[in-house]
Amino acid sequence: MQEIVRGTTPAVSFGLPLPTDQLATAFVTVLQRDKVIIEKELKECSCTGNTIAAQLTQEDTLALEVGTLAKVRLIVKTVGGDRFETDDFVVRVSNTHKDEVI
Repeated sequence: MQEIVRGTTPAVSFGLPLPTDQLATAFVTVLQRDKVIIEKELKECSCTGNTIAAQLTQEDTLALEVGTLAKVRLIVKTVGGDRFETDDFVVRVSNTHKDEVI
């Protein structure tokens, strides 16, 4: 199982079955306890070829709760109007020794 340490700045990336220039909109979401804690829109992501990546900030990851699994998902709508979502991938959230932005 993958892990996010609170206060770090990991990138979350997804490989797509189509080029990212075919995306009209996209959202990378991180949920805990069925509530959206982090959401990154397409304009906040980097796109290369068939890969979309969202860089999480220290503020983002500090908002996550230790001891509660987080679900990460990509939701997209193409320029042609098709919408799809990835399956969730689950990550463990670990604590940091420095519980603030540095």
